[in-house]
Amino acid sequence: MAKRDSGDVKPALNFTKRVVRLSVAALIGAVVSVNVLAFMQARTVTNFREGGERTGRPEQLSILDRFAVIVSGVNIPRPRK
Repeated sequence: MAKRDSGDVKPALNFTKRVVRLSVAALIGAVVSVNVLAFMQARTVTNFREGGERTGRPEQLSILDRFAVIVSGVNIPRPRK
């Protein structure tokens, strides 16, 4: 019987480990990114800004404006007395 060469298995395992590590890193990066966006949204909704114009109604915003609101949050100016 011929001996099996185990040298061919090791590179395949290294490749698999690399793919798993990159996948886990990408998943962690995606979760962190979504949490940062959620934090930014919650902060802008719960805190007034010191000026500026209120964010328009979603129906009136363009696609680019909607994307900007998703990334940076809504603008709610402090009410005047």
